[in-house]
Amino acid sequence: KPAPQCHVFWSPDTVALSLQGSAERQRDPCTADDLSLELHKNAKRLLIDAKGLQHLLFEKDAAALPVALDGCSVLIGAVRVTLRVSGLAQLDRARDSLAALSALLCPGGAPVAVGQGWTATSLQMRDALIALDGHCLGATYRDISEVIFGSKRTQEAWRSSSTALKDRIRRALKRGLWLSGGGYRQLL
Repeated sequence: KPAPQCHVFWSPDTVALSLQGSAERQRDPCTADDLSLELHKNAKRLLIDAKGLQHLLFEKDAAALPVALDGCSVLIGAVRVTLRVSGLAQLDRARDSLAALSALLCPGGAPVAVGQGWTATSLQMRDALIALDGHCLGATYRDISEVIFGSKRTQEAWRSSSTALKDRIRRALKRGLWLSGGGYRQLL
């Protein structure tokens, strides 16, 4: 993508689910085992970092999964991909990532669950950024809550005497303002 359309800050280390592997050029005709950008329409974006590592982003519904690949370029045609797990401690994460990739690659399969594999911290950061975006656009706490939690849950919370959801939105906005005021540097 051209620079004005790309995200300014992006780090593959901050993604809850991701995969790493190598790509090798195939001389034989493309098979079902090969990755082809023409055949795999869920491969939506390709980011190449300063070291030349390819970060291929698979997307379906509202879910996304990056796959970092070294080796030959996926732009040249079909490639054979070998996925790696970096240590035994990463087995659970790799299992979840492989399940997510399988769901993303299956045509007409079940929709991928949004939020699957998210940690509490990553959900808080997501909510903070949504609240900050809403605040900058002049949205009310209720509007922001509807984006994050949906209309039904927001209506129920706003009608009840409890202020728990309203307080949660206030905290999310406070965290978003803190991040935009330079707090993001502490996360790096």
